Amino acid sequence: MKKRYTLLPLLPLLLILLSCNKDDDKPADPVDQLPPATQTGAGTFAALVDGKPFISNNPWFNCFYQFVDGEYYFGIQGIDDRYKYTSNPWGLDFGTIKKTISEGETLELLEPSEGNASGGGGFVGRKHF
Repeated sequence: MKKRYTLLPLLPLLLILLSCNKDDDKPADPVDQLPPATQTGAGTFAALVDGKPFISNNPWFNCFYQFVDGEYYFGIQGIDDRYKYTSNPWGLDFGTIKKTISEGETLELLEPSEGNASGGGGFVGRKHF
């Protein structure tokens, strides 16, 4: 009879320990999985693609916003190697042709032509030596 009473207080502790899950610490909102925005040239590029984080974790990374012949041009490209052996594109690029853009502006991606923003994804081919 005594053994039954000494194990009873341990039962709630055992239930609490068994209910823990490793993925409890993962953010529910995919935006929270993206790195923080910077304006320091930290070399980060991330986006949500179909609700999943795309984070350029590769040294191949390019971004520019330049004024040429009275017009603005923007371009950014990145690779997320986590998608390399999946059916998802692992290279993304976005850009504008002769278009001024502003912070916080949402751009509709259209065909690549003057005054538009465009973008694409692809399966990047590289040789590994």
